[in-house]
Amino acid sequence: MVEIHTDRLKLRQFTSADLDELVKMSAEPKIRGFMWEGPKDRQATTRDLARWMEEYEQGLGHLAMVHKPDGKLVGLVD
Repeated sequence: MVEIHTDRLKLRQFTSADLDELVKMSAEPKIRGFMWEGPKDRQATTRDLARWMEEYEQGLGHLAMVHKPDGKLVGLVD
């Protein structure tokens, strides 16, 4: 499992436990409004998460950005 640490953040692979928080972030226009496809619904986010988790087996995929002090998912890294 890939993990990268800074003083305040931990970058790690996503797990299925991240789905609910990821859905909230993906649906937020302030977060996704600048992206081509805009905000995403739960179904689209679930597909994305499943694809990223499959890509880990090939050494690829997005990483979850977690705030160390509170353990909260705060973003992702492409």
